Amino acid sequence: MIPKEWLEDYFRKSGDTELLDGNLLLLPYGFIIYEVDGDVLGLLHVYATKGSGKKMDKFINSLAKEIGAKKIRFATRRRPEGFVRKYNYKVVGYVLEKEVE
Repeated sequence: MIPKEWLEDYFRKSGDTELLDGNLLLLPYGFIIYEVDGDVLGLLHVYATKGSGKKMDKFINSLAKEIGAKKIRFATRRRPEGFVRKYNYKVVGYVLEKEVE
């Protein structure tokens, strides 16, 4: 079970209001909810406690190798520049949505 304080912090920072269904990994320094689509590790939710972002990134890379993924993909409501600079991701598109008419 994900600690309540982690969930509250995650929702506050991410802007999400609920967690999507997927594979849950609970680590001593955060959690990951992910799915695998072919050779892509899809990160649905990632939470790393303060100061453990690099450790989480290394774990995600190890997980991707373990499952045979060639790419790691995720979407964010936050500005992507930090993920690009700090973790070597690149922006490959945009997520669009609208209300059903």
